[in-house]
Amino acid sequence: MKRKSRWIVLVSMICVISLVLSACQGNGNESKNNEKASKDSQSKLAKVQELNMVSDGDISTMASFRATDGVSLRAIEEVKSGLMRLDKDGNIIPDMAKEMPKVSDDQKVYTFKLRPDAKWSNGDPVTADDFVYAWHKILNKDTAGEYAYIFTSAAVKNAKEITDPKSALYNQVDKLGIKALDEKTVQVTLERPTPFFLSLLAFPPFFPVDQKVVKKYGDKYAIEPDNMVYNGPFTMTEWHHGTGWTFKKNPDYWDAKDIHLNKVNYKIIKEVSTQTKLYDTDKIDFTTLSTDLIRKYENKSDLHKGELGKGNVYLSLNQKIPALKNKDIRNAIYNGFDRKKITEYLLKDGSAPAYYFVAKGRMKGPDGKDFRAAYPEINKHDLKWAQAKWRKGLHEIGKNKVNLQLLIYEGSSNAAVAQSLKFQLEKNLKGIHIEIRTQPVKQFSDLMSAGNYDFSLTSWGPDYPDPMSDLEMWVTGGPFNNTGFSSEKYDSMIQKAKKLGAEPKKRYEVLQKAEKLLLDSAIIVPVYQPAYVYLMKPYVKQFVYTRPGPNQDWTYAYIAKH
Repeated sequence: MKRKSRWIVLVSMICVISLVLSACQGNGNESKNNEKASKDSQSKLAKVQELNMVSDGDISTMASFRATDGVSLRAIEEVKSGLMRLDKDGNIIPDMAKEMPKVSDDQKVYTFKLRPDAKWSNGDPVTADDFVYAWHKILNKDTAGEYAYIFTSAAVKNAKEITDPKSALYNQVDKLGIKALDEKTVQVTLERPTPFFLSLLAFPPFFPVDQKVVKKYGDKYAIEPDNMVYNGPFTMTEWHHGTGWTFKKNPDYWDAKDIHLNKVNYKIIKEVSTQTKLYDTDKIDFTTLSTDLIRKYENKSDLHKGELGKGNVYLSLNQKIPALKNKDIRNAIYNGFDRKKITEYLLKDGSAPAYYFVAKGRMKGPDGKDFRAAYPEINKHDLKWAQAKWRKGLHEIGKNKVNLQLLIYEGSSNAAVAQSLKFQLEKNLKGIHIEIRTQPVKQFSDLMSAGNYDFSLTSWGPDYPDPMSDLEMWVTGGPFNNTGFSSEKYDSMIQKAKKLGAEPKKRYEVLQKAEKLLLDSAIIVPVYQPAYVYLMKPYVKQFVYTRPGPNQDWTYAYIAKH
């Protein structure tokens, strides 16, 4: 694999921001929070502003039109900037745009004025054409960008048709709803009002690209630090593939005065136990923790745990497998184990049992209520019900036993969770036998993409703060739907929700019902909503770990005197 799977992007992305509708009401005071932070922190800054980080995997690519994994997307966010970005509180603020856009009365046309002094690290100005080129590039069939679909999610005009081989507009990227009105003015036209559109502009697939540099390096673009240019808060100065990389402050970034860190070093360390040893010896300033290590640091002030993340760990059931085509078999698996035995007795980190896919406590509707309010738990039944479904399913398929292989990716908690699932299901559902197959991230991703698995333990974290990011992926033929699930009713509900951008209450109701339909079908089996657990040195301030898409943001972090 050239990337970590999007199914496992939750490993790198753990938390979510607040309501997108309120976030979209940014007031243009992009420096408000940062100005206060700057004043408060200037007298507290350590002499050396250097942050030492760790990653469990390497960057696959620094090309914003190719990246799909959490490591790469997070890195790109620090060295490149889009029209918008998210501040430390999750508010949408202008980045390359000098102010919030002018929006038409029908909420379908957005006009952005770029900062006049915005430039790339090679001195080239950041222009409107850089955005047009980048958007065309990712939708072009020759690029085959996996995130091309998100332009359809955003309802950018003609995006769906341009990426549909059956459409008359297939690959006619010049028909996409983006144009440069002049060198510093970008205009985007949507098919319909899209409540979360501005939040998407802070996501790397929507970032600009310097066309001249891409053409110069061709296939070698963005695979080495010198083969790309930067317009974000930092630049990449070193990239030792398989070992680590280094970022340095970009003095030409428009908000450079509020960027305190001069250098950020990343080491690639796969084993959490090794990461903690480096942390204990002050070699790194941050590390996540595995379940078995939480108790060791329980009383340390630099332990952070308990806040629920934005995503979901779940079982993906492949419809190619004969036994899993049977709904009763799937329902038996769905209710055939005790989630609390995993969250309370195994993980013990604040994770919550999940009978839902859209995370609770992270997305609110126009009425201010949590998305989970309508259906707090879906398709939840007791063990006797599950066992009855199991017996019925076996009878229907004419079997007295079912052998399944559970695919998991390498990770400290995955093996323990998989073992618990195996033990519980084999104990509770007579005749099921589960073999656990552990694969490196690359092979896991490839097997999932090809549909070569029985069922898998995987995870998902939304790319933008709206339930559509969780639910659209399950439409027929969706780029991340590798279960074989196909429902005309579900597809029509998602399409209906897309058309209700101007009616947020009805839109949320449709999405809530769509999620219920999905889980009632038991195509996927939610297991738990993970909490994030990490260690961070007390002298690291304003490190943000609550982001949609790539979750870590140290743009405005600083090292305090210590």
